[in-house]
Amino acid sequence: MKNVATIFTYRFFDFEKNVVRIGGVETYTLDLALLLTREGYETTVYIALDDADEYKECMYKGFSIKEIKKGKTFNECFQNLYNNKKGNGIFIVMTDEMKVNSRGKSNVISVQHGISWDKPSWAYSKKFQKGLLFTFRKWQTCHRFVSIFKKVSNMVCVDYNYYNWIRTLDEIPDDMHLAVIPNYASSGITQDEFNKKLESITDLKKSKIVLARRLTRYRGAQLFADVVIRLLKKYPELDITIAGDGDLEEKLKSDFKDYKNVHMTKYSADQSIDFHKQFDIAVVPTIYSEGTSLSLCEAMASGCMPIATHVGGLTNLLIDSFNGRLCYPNEDAVYNVLDELLTMDLMEYKRMLANAYNTYISSLNKTRWEIRWMQFINCIKL
Repeated sequence: MKNVATIFTYRFFDFEKNVVRIGGVETYTLDLALLLTREGYETTVYIALDDADEYKECMYKGFSIKEIKKGKTFNECFQNLYNNKKGNGIFIVMTDEMKVNSRGKSNVISVQHGISWDKPSWAYSKKFQKGLLFTFRKWQTCHRFVSIFKKVSNMVCVDYNYYNWIRTLDEIPDDMHLAVIPNYASSGITQDEFNKKLESITDLKKSKIVLARRLTRYRGAQLFADVVIRLLKKYPELDITIAGDGDLEEKLKSDFKDYKNVHMTKYSADQSIDFHKQFDIAVVPTIYSEGTSLSLCEAMASGCMPIATHVGGLTNLLIDSFNGRLCYPNEDAVYNVLDELLTMDLMEYKRMLANAYNTYISSLNKTRWEIRWMQFINCIKL
């Protein structure tokens, strides 16, 4: 009899287009399902939905995908699923924000993708943006997520930021298995390709810079746009690309409609490496709520110089001035770092860039991620 793996999520697949949806958690879910299937598990991804006229299902790359009725809560839905499957095999809850209670169920693993509740005052409703109400709201949110954490049996975290945050507020239960397994790049350019890219760098002031992110305020899309306008006044030969979608997409298109060297585009998840390798510098200017960004890992694997803000798990990927640049999450700081980079000694720039690529080779590759996941699965009690 085959081992059985059940992955529980709320978003994942577009049945109309027969493709996995775009997003970090979706890519993570796909790679995990493919890994388990390859390791001999009979794998099914269950997508919890609110009421629907029809609940779809299909086979995709060797594993099953099924939509199921959510009901009142994700927890209720999961408990029903667990009982219907008689608790057989391993169960993976794709994000702790689904608030699934798995205490006492040693074969259930929750995945934590970053502290989503790391929010500044402007991210809350106006009622909670000032004074004691803001402080109370932050405390209340922290308390709720500590309570969620304490209902988990096993957890995989994508960054050490979450692990250390928990330890400052509470204790990790002795009977909980917890591991930090940072995110990864699904593939990368070859060493020969990287060497050629390194040799081709002659004039940093003509660099091709990319932002490949969800185009929202909290991911730094507007911040980056404001930086770009300032940079182009000083370095008019730069070439800028903004890739992604989100609620700021139309505004950015309008803002840059008269800029010939600013381009707006999109790409699918499986094109990430081929897309990124066209560029010299990749910027991840997150303002809040970030794990170990897949976009940043993929940029490093593609031979891009990584620039990021020191938010969440991004600090697990970069050491400032060793394998990239880290800065404060505001416009002036991001501008100043890019300005320094574009006037840097060429040999120093290439040293830092080589360190970024080698970080992918030694630490952020998919093979390493897969090994660590299987080690974690094999150590829990089934």
